[in-house]
Amino acid sequence: HVLLEFTALKQGEKQGRLDELVQQIDQRPDLLKSYIRFVFNKFDRNGNGTLHQPEVEACLVSEGYTEERAKHVVDDFFSVFDLDDSGELNESEFLALHVILVQSIDEVLISDITEK
Repeated sequence: HVLLEFTALKQGEKQGRLDELVQQIDQRPDLLKSYIRFVFNKFDRNGNGTLHQPEVEACLVSEGYTEERAKHVVDDFFSVFDLDDSGELNESEFLALHVILVQSIDEVLISDITEK
């Protein structure tokens, strides 16, 4: 639900939601923030502070995705989370992606438990 709700927001509303998500991360334990930044830096292979599609695709392939599946997933991520249409994800956009995906996974796990 969280991912669908974010996707349905208008561009200006997405930015407001992004700001809320960044604040949520700032309230989380330092270990979680460090982990998210570690993952961001792992993806940012050229070290310029943004993630380009080929960087994220290469990381997904290294994690076992096929090249075709990685491209599809990254296209989806960028269409939703590249809020400024720059063709890259900055750290705030990546944080939003991470938080929303984790919340979506949590919802699935909770629904699995409550439906049994």
